[in-house]
Amino acid sequence: MNHVESLVVAAGAIPVLALALLALALYPLIWLPLPLRIVGVGVEAVFELLRAIVMLPSRILRGHQAGKIAFVQHLTDGAASLD
Repeated sequence: MNHVESLVVAAGAIPVLALALLALALYPLIWLPLPLRIVGVGVEAVFELLRAIVMLPSRILRGHQAGKIAFVQHLTDGAASLD
């Protein structure tokens, strides 16, 4: 291989090398958000669980108001239909 052929081969290798370096530089920017999103979903789930545990006594004491109202309306509608 003479000097001119080595320059042509080297010139052809430069775009490939630049593309490889660009891919190497962009790899963390592309894949880094995915694990962070997974961790974020996990942290959000833990906080929702803690919130549910903390709010459980108040939900028990308060009762399910909407269900009670619907039940009372059902009873009153049934009583009206018996007349």
